[in-house]
Amino acid sequence: MTFNSWDPRIVKSLPACLAAEFPAHLSHHNAIAEPVLALMCSCFQYGMGSKQFSNCLQVLHYRHFDALHLQYLQGILSRTDPAPYEPFGTFEDSNRFGGFVPSSHWLRGLYDKLIEEHAEEIDQKTAMCTAEICAIDHSHKVRMLHIIALL
Repeated sequence: MTFNSWDPRIVKSLPACLAAEFPAHLSHHNAIAEPVLALMCSCFQYGMGSKQFSNCLQVLHYRHFDALHLQYLQGILSRTDPAPYEPFGTFEDSNRFGGFVPSSHWLRGLYDKLIEEHAEEIDQKTAMCTAEICAIDHSHKVRMLHIIALL
């Protein structure tokens, strides 16, 4: 028997309390940690685009890489034996750090899919809200009055 680890049916088949513990949102291309997904949704809802969010993730990945590299170099400096050490490597080295950042296209697709999956709940929540502020387009009335005036 085989299965795809990204198949959402696997997590959905778990009890809700156990499924809530799953730390990532998976697709057949990639995965994103739930806290990062929550941050992405908030950023998208308040005006940050997928390209800017991808750039933000890239900056954070570089910062993490630099912190690890600095920690490695400090460890070498603190050694008392003169033994040779292995170079730390580069950000892009796929055998070590990896340097992968999801593309803005993938992030946008993930967000769109998430919204589509929750469309029914979003529509229900919207329907339950009061209509304190309604935007109504009166431009058709202005055009009609303008046409009547021309006649």
